[in-house]
Amino acid sequence: MNNVLDLAHALTALTQGVLEFSDVNWMDAASKDKMESKAWLCEMLDDLAPYYGTAWLIGGWMGILPLLLLTTKGDRSERIVSIDLDERACGAADIILRKLVIANWKFIGCPCDGMRIEYRSENMNRIRADGGAQNFRISCNTVVNTSGKQFADTKTWFWLIPGRKTAIIEVNTSPDANGHISRPKNLNELCRQTPFKRLLFSGKTPVGNHLRLMTAGYT
Repeated sequence: MNNVLDLAHALTALTQGVLEFSDVNWMDAASKDKMESKAWLCEMLDDLAPYYGTAWLIGGWMGILPLLLLTTKGDRSERIVSIDLDERACGAADIILRKLVIANWKFIGCPCDGMRIEYRSENMNRIRADGGAQNFRISCNTVVNTSGKQFADTKTWFWLIPGRKTAIIEVNTSPDANGHISRPKNLNELCRQTPFKRLLFSGKTPVGNHLRLMTAGYT
């Protein structure tokens, strides 16, 4: 944060998002385990991608991770594009990050299927808080995927990313996580699912009663 005023603005925007989109699952998004995993990813990005250009965040949900990244490391990126199937979540993210939407599109929330987009460049519709849409054609330098466990085949998704991209994949091993259909059993399995041309990092950290696993590298 630059100063206390930045924190105040962020809290005001977050409160507005919760009030206007009370039907989305804020309790899960802001749970202790989720926040600890987001903090770990933010810390690792300092070393893995000092500057990540335009980053596509797969599974950005209500925009809490982009909020953390853009308010603490705003100079590290040109913009963050949050990609999520949930249009309501994208609308909530548009409110939470409105200041950064206005600031030369530092943030854009788009309802897309991460298995069906072209990772070189894609036409996407930004979903505004009022339900309207605005079309952009966007390319990316960096891909961050925190929802790979919700894809039927993480390795098939991985091969959608073209060469010369930086990618960071974070998953968990929890057997109780809702909607997780391709959970890797351990770090070795995640490494096999994400065969980077140049591996920068593979590691794990305990979060709650399970592990968070991460791999990162150049495709």
